[in-house]
Amino acid sequence: MVRYIAGDIGGTNSRLQLFQVKGGKLEDACAAEHEVLIVEKVYPSQKHASLTLILKLFLNEFVKDPKDWPVACCLAVAGPVKNNRCVFTNVNWVIDGAEISQTLKIPHVSIINDFVGIGYGLLALERKDVVPLNDVPITPGAPKACIGAGTGLGETYLTNNGAEYDVWSSEGGHTDFAPRSQLEFEIMSYIKKVERVTRVSVERVVSGLGMPRIYEYLAEKYPEDINQEVLNKYSKADHNRIIQEFAESGKCNLCRRAVDLFVGCYGAEAGNLALKTLPYGGLYVAGGIAPKMLNAIKQDNNFMKNFADKGRMQGLLEKVPVYVVTHPQVGLLGARVMCRRMLRHAVSAGQLQALPSKL
Repeated sequence: MVRYIAGDIGGTNSRLQLFQVKGGKLEDACAAEHEVLIVEKVYPSQKHASLTLILKLFLNEFVKDPKDWPVACCLAVAGPVKNNRCVFTNVNWVIDGAEISQTLKIPHVSIINDFVGIGYGLLALERKDVVPLNDVPITPGAPKACIGAGTGLGETYLTNNGAEYDVWSSEGGHTDFAPRSQLEFEIMSYIKKVERVTRVSVERVVSGLGMPRIYEYLAEKYPEDINQEVLNKYSKADHNRIIQEFAESGKCNLCRRAVDLFVGCYGAEAGNLALKTLPYGGLYVAGGIAPKMLNAIKQDNNFMKNFADKGRMQGLLEKVPVYVVTHPQVGLLGARVMCRRMLRHAVSAGQLQALPSKL
């Protein structure tokens, strides 16, 4: 019996899953038919001194027989990872794969960045987990790329090494925001002023931080268009939700304009990523914002128009398949893909007995 732990670790919650592998082909990235979820539990990160202690609680509660002890663990963490280690400043943790392996006697432990986890999760997505924006054929073995706006802006890309896809981390969200119009230039200048910065990264515009800034600038520029109902609710609720609700209902033209600008900037940055990676294996739009804004993203083909608006490169980008990811836990899915990969490599290296082909 072979078990593993997959985890999605954030500053608010740490979500852990324990799986039992039933056998089958370990090279299958989409492994649902070969696995059984034993248990899933969410722990409040702030209430625990370390992730190792959370894992120990999880194991003590759900693994009673030493024969059932997990042999692999992959944790996707919301922070930079170097040498299988993350200094997790949100909760003052140091997450060290070697320390977790030694302390908890789990032979194979991998710590990956949460957006790298999303990259691996792409390999296990099914058709029902995505909504196509540009439904053109995928080129087998070609690079893939992923962009995802949420609290910040993540970007990653995947290349095929001949046997499987490798996921490469990046800090693409921190590249310079490039205004393409006078209004976007004014928004950039406004962000510099209110946030007291000398440069504006694309993340300050294309993320949960950005849409309120866009709306606030438009409200300052066009005070006659302010909807008083929006103003009354704005300071008391989630800014992004209020802007999106009033934009979609048609009650506030200023909100509609802010959403359209945001979607346009999102599409343009996705197009920048596509130019750099040529992801004919698919460009995927992940993160928490896109699934909630599908109507706005698809309206008037706004996202794709800005995605492909690259001058003489337009024809090239129109051949890139583009999808919005709607799977709610794609990072955890990626941690599972990584666990199966670790198990497969362990079998190949003779460190783990080959799994039965069936139960």
